[in-house]
Amino acid sequence: MKKLTKMAAAGLMIGIMSLNFAYAAPKIEYGSFQLAGKSQRIALANVSIDGSKITAKAGEVPPLVMNQRTLVPVGLVAQSLGANVEWNGKTEEVTVTKDNKIIVLKINSPSATVNGEKKDLPDKVAPIIVDSRTMVPLAFISNEFNLDIAYDAATNSVNMKTKTVIGEIDDLFGNEDSNTDGSPLDNLDLTGVDVIGTPEEEPSIVLPETPAPDPVDPVVPDTTTPALPQGINQVIYSLNQVSMDNEIFNISSALSRDFTYDSFFLSSPERLVIDINQTALSQGQDSNKLYPSSGFIKEMRSHYYPAENKVRLTLELKGDVKREEIALKKSGASLQVEYKSQKPKNSNIGYSSDRINSQFTLRLNGAFPVQGLTKDAFSNTVEFSIPKANANLQNEIRNINDRNIKSIEIIERGQENIVRFKLEDRVEHFFMENGISGTILIKFAKQSRDIPLIVVDAGHGGKDPGAVNKAHNITEKALNLSISQKLAQRLRQEGYNIITTRDTDVFIELAERGDIANNNDVDLFISIHFNAAGNTSARGIETLYHPTEDGKKVAQIFQTEIVKASGAPDRKIIPRSNLSVLRRTKMPAVLLELGFMTNPTEIVQVMDDSYQNKLVDGIVNAVNRYFKEY
Repeated sequence: MKKLTKMAAAGLMIGIMSLNFAYAAPKIEYGSFQLAGKSQRIALANVSIDGSKITAKAGEVPPLVMNQRTLVPVGLVAQSLGANVEWNGKTEEVTVTKDNKIIVLKINSPSATVNGEKKDLPDKVAPIIVDSRTMVPLAFISNEFNLDIAYDAATNSVNMKTKTVIGEIDDLFGNEDSNTDGSPLDNLDLTGVDVIGTPEEEPSIVLPETPAPDPVDPVVPDTTTPALPQGINQVIYSLNQVSMDNEIFNISSALSRDFTYDSFFLSSPERLVIDINQTALSQGQDSNKLYPSSGFIKEMRSHYYPAENKVRLTLELKGDVKREEIALKKSGASLQVEYKSQKPKNSNIGYSSDRINSQFTLRLNGAFPVQGLTKDAFSNTVEFSIPKANANLQNEIRNINDRNIKSIEIIERGQENIVRFKLEDRVEHFFMENGISGTILIKFAKQSRDIPLIVVDAGHGGKDPGAVNKAHNITEKALNLSISQKLAQRLRQEGYNIITTRDTDVFIELAERGDIANNNDVDLFISIHFNAAGNTSARGIETLYHPTEDGKKVAQIFQTEIVKASGAPDRKIIPRSNLSVLRRTKMPAVLLELGFMTNPTEIVQVMDDSYQNKLVDGIVNAVNRYFKEY
């Protein structure tokens, strides 16, 4: 444990060049710190990651400003980025590990190594030590971990924001909950956990004294793929859904290295094949993936050819997609497969959706009051008509496939336009604006059953133990199952109908967990997990949610009630767009981190039957409150 204490005490400070803007100078506070054996007065900085302010605990170094650079301690940054940090006092090196990237920084050296390759730090500013904390330019970390940086001179603050690949869909057809998977470095882990594994699911973790297992793809493990050659270029992919008529499937190097490729089309079924030379697929990515919400990709499949040292990505196209609608564009370490549909577009139509509500918007050429929607119960469709002079719409069908809407169809009929919505079951509509103001705004929401149906998901299981505490001989999968069984029993006593993803120690694929919820059209999905961190003092409750506004509100209900019932520290709610069970499920979903297995006090607590019942009480209270408020 002494090693852990030293690791947690070791620090990484991050800095950027401050910017000059025409703002009134904000009030600057100062503190006294040890630098090069001397006490120096250094300005304090305001730093946040994805809007969450970085705050130092007592005895820790807060964010600072030195020589026009903002500096941040590693203990805080590593937690925010979900990175693992190790300190070597003999060599004065700090190692930062995140997904497939290993960064080694050395005190007083103006260069670092990234996956074994030497890289100069910005402006060749070498790491230094302040109060036993290592400091390095922020621009370097932001580049390596795909962060955007914004400086606000008015408040003397820096915000680091994780980059996303989801395009703006304000006024175009689209789906906020589409399966747009960013790079493993996008949507970085904000749970405050030092873990070892892939970003797809809360990964298997062991305490630092025990060697960690090799990371595997938890969705589609490929046991036939051999270990990748040392230093091989790895590629990542993502789908950027600019609109339903304009999408970009992006393939890029995880190490920012250039690559060459070959491509060709095959028929029956229609598919685009891309061979990327001298590369392999990053283990942080699904090797096979379905795209139900995409306008042109039905499925992506991959295969690694070790003899030729290349990865083949096969994009199976949807039935109405034409080859001439697809263009490949190469730029440096990135290849874009761009799809531009030749179908008519209606740019005055907008559609957005989260896990609870969906919203349709039509901007009119002039005011026209719509009296209401006509419903066909047999086909489960609703529609309204409007003169073409007021709407100017063209024939179009868009497959939405979210929780509320299957499709939207625009039909030209004489001098009128018909707008038809094919609904999922139990969906009601509400006019927010009926066209008098020149805008039609309709909200769709699924009504809960008289007796709500809930999925209780016990995380991990079988060959996937989750976190492991060897001192107490307990695995996360066992704790998850214990809580889930208690929770399912209590919820049934409360009158709910319950589906469990597992009731025994078996392995369930991540995709299958989401499918169980979606195929049963459940009203709520609850995934049970326990946390782990390199810092053994970390403790408390976290609630993870898919980043939508309604998802945030639901997560806060669970976080509030569980903290109240258990008395555990409140580690807040955390948006996570890269977790499979949160990303794949269509209904409101939460992933509950009910305590830290790496905390010597909390592990004893969470193993106790009476404390587990307190956690269950909190979850049940949250479920009751959710269905009362929604």
